[in-house]
Amino acid sequence: MNFSQLRCFIYVVDNLSFTVAARKLDFSQSAISKNIKELEKEVNVKLLDRSPHKLMVTAAGKYFYQIALDILKKRDSAVDYLQHRSVSADLTQIKIGIAANPLEHYIIPLFLQKFNLQCKDYDFTFIINFLVDYLSQLQERKIDLALLTSDIIKDSDDVVFKPYVPVKYWVALPFGHPLEKYETISLNQLCRQKILLPYTDRSLPDIYQLNQTVLSKLGPDQIKWVDEYFLMYDFIKARQGIGIIPNFCINKNINFVSYRPLKYKSIYYYGLTYLKDDKPGSAGWISDALEQVIIKNIIN
Repeated sequence: MNFSQLRCFIYVVDNLSFTVAARKLDFSQSAISKNIKELEKEVNVKLLDRSPHKLMVTAAGKYFYQIALDILKKRDSAVDYLQHRSVSADLTQIKIGIAANPLEHYIIPLFLQKFNLQCKDYDFTFIINFLVDYLSQLQERKIDLALLTSDIIKDSDDVVFKPYVPVKYWVALPFGHPLEKYETISLNQLCRQKILLPYTDRSLPDIYQLNQTVLSKLGPDQIKWVDEYFLMYDFIKARQGIGIIPNFCINKNINFVSYRPLKYKSIYYYGLTYLKDDKPGSAGWISDALEQVIIKNIIN
């Protein structure tokens, strides 16, 4: 077992696609497949279920995924520490869990610039949460803070949630689309359109409920499922459909898309959370800086 095999496995699981994993890792698809087969041979258990139409992760694969992720994180963290320990030895380490959607990808450098103007004694690490297990990561001290929506933690009494903005859904249109003439768009107006929706499960309850509502209203033939919002933007740019995107995932600086609010009501908020009994001393400063950057750059 080696790091290359683990990285290939993680990328395949994250994207549920050998092709996408190969493209992101700059490997050939055969190299990805070979690494996965060798890994399965070594652990002597099937990690992935391959069928002609769908790739699924087995129960053993889901368990092993978390272990592989931890191994690679520790490896990457060790390498980073050894390379930068002379620089960051006296800095306070803060780990923030994120989903790495288009908005977060855009605002992270803005946040770092803003916060470092106020205080230079912190070293930030941003940890992408592929499994939406923010609570367990907070409880296990793998992260100190997390950017998320309140539906994910609505049943937890262990955390504090600082709301930034209410969740709203927007229809993302390629420039020149006929629906641009409307100020708002209802689900009825989406009939006969190819709709791009993010593939998700009940770990993201609000988005999952919206997906089910759209699916019930329009039917499966009108839906194209995509793995992530970055890919959704690619399809919109190619005029292969129109997307439904929550405001906390929209990068409003992408210049080939126009947005119209969807007539759909969410009761949740996007914001910052941390454990009640483990509030970082700098949480107030960090939250204020994040809130200012997000509110300035979010479509609301």
